[in-house]
Amino acid sequence: MNRTRLQVTQKLVALYYAIEMQQITVAHQEKKLQRVQNMAQRAAVSAEEVEEARQALTLAKAKLSELEAQMPALLGKTGLKVEGEGTNALGSYRRQLMREWEKGLNAADLDLKAQDRRKVQGPLVVRVRKALETPIKVDYKSVKLPDALRELQKAVPGLPINDLTGREDPITLRFEEALPVSSILQALADFTGIQFFVREYGILAINGNGPPGAVTVQEFMRQKPAEQSKLHNPPAENVEGLVKQVDSSGLMVISIGSDAGLTKGHTLELFRLAEQPSKSKYLGTIRILEAKPKESVGQPVGRMAETPQVGDRVASRLLGK
Repeated sequence: MNRTRLQVTQKLVALYYAIEMQQITVAHQEKKLQRVQNMAQRAAVSAEEVEEARQALTLAKAKLSELEAQMPALLGKTGLKVEGEGTNALGSYRRQLMREWEKGLNAADLDLKAQDRRKVQGPLVVRVRKALETPIKVDYKSVKLPDALRELQKAVPGLPINDLTGREDPITLRFEEALPVSSILQALADFTGIQFFVREYGILAINGNGPPGAVTVQEFMRQKPAEQSKLHNPPAENVEGLVKQVDSSGLMVISIGSDAGLTKGHTLELFRLAEQPSKSKYLGTIRILEAKPKESVGQPVGRMAETPQVGDRVASRLLGK
C-alpha cells in the first residue's frame, strides 16, 4: 500500500503541475480576449479576431476542466462536488481533494490483472525502445500537440505517451523521408521547448525538467540494451526492507539479506516515505554488493535524487516497475 501511495503521489504532483500551467494559460487567454474586445471597440480589430480569441479561451477552459476531472478518479474520490462557478470554484475543489488525500484516504487499487497482462506482453521498456527505433513519416500542418502525439501512438504500437504539458499550440512539422520516432520526438522538443523522458510506464512529455533521475529519450537511445538490462536486476520475489546505516561514501546496510532471496548483483529501488504522502520521494536504484543472511550491503547505481538516510526504504520493485 505504501508503494501504491508513493506512485499515486507522483502522478498527483504531475497532474497538479499540469493544472497550474493550464490555469496560467486560461488567465493569459482571458487577458487576451479582454484586450481584443477593447481594441474592437475602437475598430482596431475585426469581429473575426474577437471570435477567435473567445474560442481560444473556451478551449483553454475546456482543457482545464478536463485536467481537473482527472483528479478525483486518481484519488479514488468521485463523490465530492464543485460548489460555485468558475476557476476559483475549481481551485477550491482541488484543495478539497488534497485535504481528503492528506487524511489518509485510499488513493488507488492495485490492478493485478493489468500487471499480468504486462508480463505477458514483455518488459515495457524493451517495447518502448523498439517503438522509438521504428521509422515513420510525419506531415503535421498546424496540428495541435496532443493530436500529434496521439497520431504517433496510433502509428507505432507499444508507444504509450503521457502528455502533461497542457499545450495546445499548433505544430507544423514535415520530413521528406521516414525517421525514427526518437528523432521525431527530438524535433518536437526542439521546436516546442517541451521535454520527452523515458519512464517505466512509457514516454512522459512535460514542460521543463523531468522527475529526479529521469532519462531523456535521446539519453535512453544512446544506452545499449545490455546496459539497460544490467541497470535493473531485481530479485524474483517481492522483498522490502529498511536502510540501517549509511556511510560517507554512499554504501549502506539494509535490513534484508540472503534469507529474503537477495544475492550479490541484485538491484533494489530506494525511496523515502513521509507522513504527508505528497512529500514522499523516489530516490533511485541501489545494487547489492554483499548479502548476509539477515542484512546486505548496497551502493547507489547512478545519481540519487537525494542523499540516502537511515530509515529510507528499499523494495524489489515499485508499482508499475
